[in-house]
Amino acid sequence: MKKGIAFRVFLFCLGMFSSAIGVSVITRTDLGTTPVSSFPYVASLLTGFSFGEATFVINCFFVLMQWVLLRRRFSPMRLLQVPAIFAFSVFLDLAMWLTAGLVAEGYAARVLSIVPGAALVGIGVSLQLHSDVTLLPGDGFVQAVSSVLDRPFGTVKVVNDVSFVTLAAILSFVFSGTVVGVREGTLISALLVGNFARLILRRFPLKE
Repeated sequence: MKKGIAFRVFLFCLGMFSSAIGVSVITRTDLGTTPVSSFPYVASLLTGFSFGEATFVINCFFVLMQWVLLRRRFSPMRLLQVPAIFAFSVFLDLAMWLTAGLVAEGYAARVLSIVPGAALVGIGVSLQLHSDVTLLPGDGFVQAVSSVLDRPFGTVKVVNDVSFVTLAAILSFVFSGTVVGVREGTLISALLVGNFARLILRRFPLKE
């Protein structure tokens, strides 16, 4: 049993690292970042925090919001999301450092660079789902809202991602006079990540 738990945790961490590398590759194109990372990325540019630090702070707020929404239904197991997002935030800063030199020249090359980044995020999401350890706070928040409002997870997820991107765009425009972190790469990655994850899960379906 212990071996099984250890393997699942390893799989979860591997998935988070793959996602972190993918997010960093997309971000390095300077064509925007993934929808769920857009707000933390803009916050990092405006505050001086690292991408990972901003991601950790904002996602801890999402854990708090889950408690506010669920109250008595808030399971202590949800607190596992805090060390999980801490690990992801560390991976993200490491990934940004590792990909510092991966800046493609030319618009076409930068657009094409989004594809492997989105594939890595899709692989990461699939590994996290297969590990069945916990959800990252962003998805945990979506799950909590879905439960409280009795709405499908997918519907709430779309609304949440759109809200994130909109908030990031407004925040960057208000404080810097221009929109950063939200560009065509954000839309492209939003379309590709889900499709990559779906293809992988079709080939390696989750166990019932």
